[in-house]
Amino acid sequence: MKVSSVKVSLTDNDVIAIIKEYVNVDGLVIDEVLINNNITIIGKFKKGIELNFKLVFGIGNVYDNLINLKVFNIFVGKIGIPNVLRKIAIKKIAESFKNYGISVKKDSIKLDLDK
Repeated sequence: MKVSSVKVSLTDNDVIAIIKEYVNVDGLVIDEVLINNNITIIGKFKKGIELNFKLVFGIGNVYDNLINLKVFNIFVGKIGIPNVLRKIAIKKIAESFKNYGISVKKDSIKLDLDK
């Protein structure tokens, strides 16, 4: 039997549960995930000091077990991060997740579902 496609629906709580189960980063706490036209993740990161953050991104496409994401906004506290700093921050953060199949090019993120 060959399956050519599958449709999946995830709720906000499903995404939070998946993140808590598979993403173990010391000091990272995800408080809320909002799914509408974009996906918004709200949480905090504590390493010395505690930083509240808000990340807004969208799903571009899914092909050959690769999910392409586009980051639209990053807020630390209530301050928006300019594009240049956003790209640098995304690249630095993503380096911690290479073992999970996450790579970055500018402000686009690729998730390799095979990893």
